[in-house]
Amino acid sequence: MSQNHLMPLLGLCLALTQACATTKPTAVDSPLLSISAIGVATDIRDVSLARDVAQSRARKELAKMLKPDAVSFVFHEAGDDSQLTLKILNAQLPPSTTQLDKLKAGWIATATTNRSKTAIATMEQMKTVNAEAEIQHQNPKISLMLAESRLVRDALRKTLGQATGPRWVKGSLTFVAHDEQLSDAGAKVTAKIHVRIAEQGPVSKDRLPEIHLSSSREHSSIGDWTKAIASLDRALSMAEKTEEWLLELADLHLKAKTPAKAALAFARAFELAPSKTEYLEKQIAAVKQIPDEIQAKKLQTKLDRLTKKTQKNK
Repeated sequence: MSQNHLMPLLGLCLALTQACATTKPTAVDSPLLSISAIGVATDIRDVSLARDVAQSRARKELAKMLKPDAVSFVFHEAGDDSQLTLKILNAQLPPSTTQLDKLKAGWIATATTNRSKTAIATMEQMKTVNAEAEIQHQNPKISLMLAESRLVRDALRKTLGQATGPRWVKGSLTFVAHDEQLSDAGAKVTAKIHVRIAEQGPVSKDRLPEIHLSSSREHSSIGDWTKAIASLDRALSMAEKTEEWLLELADLHLKAKTPAKAALAFARAFELAPSKTEYLEKQIAAVKQIPDEIQAKKLQTKLDRLTKKTQKNK
């Protein structure tokens, strides 16, 4: 059975009670019969639209638990970095009930329905792994989305075992049980998941930068600048440098309060595009953020030499 326990969220006290499904009861006495899922819509000013979005997301989440092998996945892993793509194979749902509750910045919906006897019988025979994930973030939509993604990663790693090198895996997932908790501190999800592996193999070298970049952006979305920088550095070390990636690196260093490294990243971007003098302006602004004046002057002197060399080779 999937139950959703909602703790106080963003200063609001939400008390959600399990809604009674409108589907016709089946003659199945199983804890897997009734399933529930939540959907969150934040920062949408139109109240009607926000409510509709929350309900739609809750029903979509419900769809992934309704049947065996309801979700397909493609998983790429390289060291500490990974990239995960999920797709619900059949989003059609039987009638379900939804309950809406107001959040400080939007709405949360809880959708509930029943599984079929056939689905329950199949799931009861499946071998599952216990997976869990927790994300701390003030935006409930972001925290829930990333927690769900890391929940699946946890299940995949427990099923696959330790990697001996970069790998990719394709297959399907069955969410036999699922529990979500939201609070003003973030989201925590737990589940019993069956992983069916269809294909797997090593990752080609030209695919690695994209995996590292994907991880960097995920870390960045929750403000983990140190990990985001490390992943992006790995991507840059094995791929042709681009303005976009270097500017992204500079921005991460500014957020991580390492302006000297941000200035160097802007200088590298200027090397690639010497006509874009705005990169020089951003480089100078970054240097000004260095608290140690002596260090700042030394770095600026080094960057000035690099700038002259770049302009000479233009």
